[in-house]
Parts: sequence; C-alpha cells; structure tokens
Amino acid sequence: MNKLGVWLIGARGSVATTAIVGASAVRALAAPLVLDLARLVARAHEKGRQGVLPELGYFFKSPLGTDEHALAAQYARLRAFAEELS
Repeated sequence: MNKLGVWLIGARGSVATTAIVGASAVRALAAPLVLDLARLVARAHEKGRQGVLPELGYFFKSPLGTDEHALAAQYARLRAFAEELS
C-alpha cells in the first residue's frame, strides 16, 4: 500500500514524513518565513554583504556562523540586523 505524503530526507539521512493535510498547513506557515528570509538576504546583498549571514540564525535549527541557539537572542540579533539594513 502506497502512503501519500511528503517525504523529507535530511543531510544525515534522517527521514521525516508529513501527511497531505499537514503538508498544506506547513506550506502555509512556512511561506511568509521564506519570503522574509529572501527579502533580508536580497537587502543584505544590496548593502554589499555576502557569504554566511549569522544574523539570520533565527530562521534555522542549526544556524551557520554562530553558536547562539537561544531564540530571544537570535531574534534580537535579527532585529538589529534588519535595522542596519534599512
């Protein structure tokens, strides 16, 4: 029997599945975050920034360029970065 859903294969071979109904909810919730991330990266590029942007660690489970995992600290850094880009 085939199971419907979305199969996600992680970098280390981990597998996660999502039901069709759940996939729609995940997509609806993730879309605004992806748009915010894309806008911040585009603006940073306009300002001459390139490479890893540790200020965007708020968007990732295991952010590159920083060891900070406290959500409040990541959010504060993200807000400061957005102010710097404006």
